[in-house]
Amino acid sequence: MHRALLTSLKNRAPASVVTILKTMDPLANLEIIDNFLPPEEFERISEAFTGQDFPWFVNKAKVMHVARMFDPELQAAEIYNWQMVNYLYGNGQPLSQMYEYVLPIINLLQPRALIRIKANLNHHTDSLQEYAFHTDCGEYGSEEFEGATTAILYLNSNDGYTKFHNGRVDSVANRLVKFPVNTPHSGTSTTNEKYRVVLNINYF
Repeated sequence: MHRALLTSLKNRAPASVVTILKTMDPLANLEIIDNFLPPEEFERISEAFTGQDFPWFVNKAKVMHVARMFDPELQAAEIYNWQMVNYLYGNGQPLSQMYEYVLPIINLLQPRALIRIKANLNHHTDSLQEYAFHTDCGEYGSEEFEGATTAILYLNSNDGYTKFHNGRVDSVANRLVKFPVNTPHSGTSTTNEKYRVVLNINYF
């Protein structure tokens, strides 16, 4: 196991007691939790990550469809193939001063070890853009992360979604979806809000 990417979460605070709604999709092996955080905790995080002072960085290397090389329409859509990101945790350590905002989420997830945490912002587009299917942590090698989990927390409600091969999960504020890290999925833009913001957490 790649020790540089993992850290044990010792001496963590106990998880907050909240009432959550759980549904299971046996086909996609998804767990969806609405109202994941207590309202006051979620409001604090959402306001921080969607506020004017949050440090976003341009990621020009979003996941691409291989078909873009051959399809003129997909090539034209390449103008949308970017997003804003902030890497909060990786290589076994916090990477951003904003990391402390995600501690309430970590306390509820109760991971054995963290792999990576990042925030993604997809901008408004006139027509909804679906990005390419991918699996998280693929850049590190799939065997290293067998049994790991991806959790996505939606920080604002909009008409975007996370797409899976057999369905989708809509972007609803304070909704969290969990699935195996090797599950193919894709994100989208939004047409009815200025942006779509999510937290992506990979862990054991």
